[in-house]
Amino acid sequence: MLIASSCEEVIEVDLNSASPALVAEGLIVKDSVSWIRLSYTTDYFNSTQSAWVSEARVILYDDAGNSELLTYYGNGLYKGSRLKGKSGRKYEMSFTLKGSVYRASSMLYPPAVFYEMKFEKSAFKQPGEDKQLYTVSLKFSDDTDTENFYNIEFLVNGVPDSESYTLITDKYFATGDIMLFSPRWKFFEKDDVVKVIITSLDEKEYTYLNQINDLVSAGMGGSSTPYNPVSNFGASVLGYFRAGSSVSLVAVVK
Repeated sequence: MLIASSCEEVIEVDLNSASPALVAEGLIVKDSVSWIRLSYTTDYFNSTQSAWVSEARVILYDDAGNSELLTYYGNGLYKGSRLKGKSGRKYEMSFTLKGSVYRASSMLYPPAVFYEMKFEKSAFKQPGEDKQLYTVSLKFSDDTDTENFYNIEFLVNGVPDSESYTLITDKYFATGDIMLFSPRWKFFEKDDVVKVIITSLDEKEYTYLNQINDLVSAGMGGSSTPYNPVSNFGASVLGYFRAGSSVSLVAVVK
């Protein structure tokens, strides 16, 4: 014990402080106005709240020649009032801050048509438990003229069932103009109230969300090297601007 204690040494590590990074999270969905929240990250050793950006000039454009200036509402939030999301339109969110202009664009694809959500008994059981578990099968429409990307969100009894995104493309799950998807790694119990939200994505957002999944996986013991997902505002910005449309269905497991 004396030998071991004599080998102990206190090492002081000087950790550098990080410069604040600009964060931009923007959205426009079908039939709703756009919004964006702008802020700066704070240093890990600084316990203060996020620094909101209040002096930016934010404009939304669409590919039909329409535009509007967003209004600031406080806490970094800028919101539109007139221009609403329409299927088949491409949108660009632009903001000017301290002499620099940041732009990001996203296509608003039409929502899918949700045909069916069906539950089936599963042979799998949790170790030490005898509860009957169920899997789910989804059936929804797909546009055969384009390659399509989707995020499938599951809420069980009102609570999201995962921290990661369930991302699929019609490259692997389409049969003609029908998408058939059965996530075999998701299980439900009898009388669960399951809400499924299918969001149509453009390819860039699909890639961005996949990168976020990599980070979630790395935080849970995965082998991925941590990195910042590539924003469509550019490498100097964290966050993303997206245009989206969704369809949902609720069912009870029986």
